[in-house]
Amino acid sequence: GSTAGTVKEGVDALRDEGLPVGLLRIVSFRPFPRAAVAEALAGVRSVVVLDRADSPGGAPPLYAELASVLYGSGTGLRGHVYGLGGRDFHPEDVRELVTGEAPAYLALRSETCPV
Repeated sequence: GSTAGTVKEGVDALRDEGLPVGLLRIVSFRPFPRAAVAEALAGVRSVVVLDRADSPGGAPPLYAELASVLYGSGTGLRGHVYGLGGRDFHPEDVRELVTGEAPAYLALRSETCPV
């Protein structure tokens, strides 16, 4: 969706600074493109997953799928839930994701999200 364009802006800015980052956009969640995702992420050291939904008591849906695909590959995986309730996500937020400074819940208008 529109968030992929926002993330691409942030990724492009970080690439201009010389950081080796990229974007993998999932177009269809079901059926999940396991083989294509595994191929696209082969050799990647770390993946940051953005979910626009949470799963209380479990893992957010996209994170859970990627964890399954990457299991045993040695690739690091971090997940973040963003934009709940239609809150805005900005290209500047991508820097926090890449540096590991982002909280588990992003773009919540500075409100604490109960976990």
